[in-house]
Amino acid sequence: MDNNLDESLVIYCNKILPFINDFYSNIEYLLALIIREIRTNDIVYINLNRIWYEYDKENRKWKKFNFNEVLDKLNRFINIFDEIFIKYLNLYTTLNDTNKSRLRNISKKIARSLKNESVSKDRIYEYCCKLFSVSDSI
Repeated sequence: MDNNLDESLVIYCNKILPFINDFYSNIEYLLALIIREIRTNDIVYINLNRIWYEYDKENRKWKKFNFNEVLDKLNRFINIFDEIFIKYLNLYTTLNDTNKSRLRNISKKIARSLKNESVSKDRIYEYCCKLFSVSDSI
């Protein structure tokens, strides 16, 4: 079995490492930041009318979007935190053992929280509204 990660996963893990390091005490905010990292430029939240929009690349226009579709897929992050990020730490970082161990524990904690569904989707939604917010209409 190949122990290497796909290059795109290594790049992704490089991007989320600072989020995990800086915001591990607020898992909902951390997950909102990761969602923003994944969905930047293709969804927005309009403050004025409280509506989500997604950019339809094929038709080149914005259409209304049900953000609950994103929240319903949070369980897809379990594998990222339970396996992929830990493999990334072990194979692709130059962190010392103490920092690797701390980040592995944080990653496992996030995976457990997602498995147990102890994260608040409402709080993630609120954070995402702020992170994806624009004040103008589309």
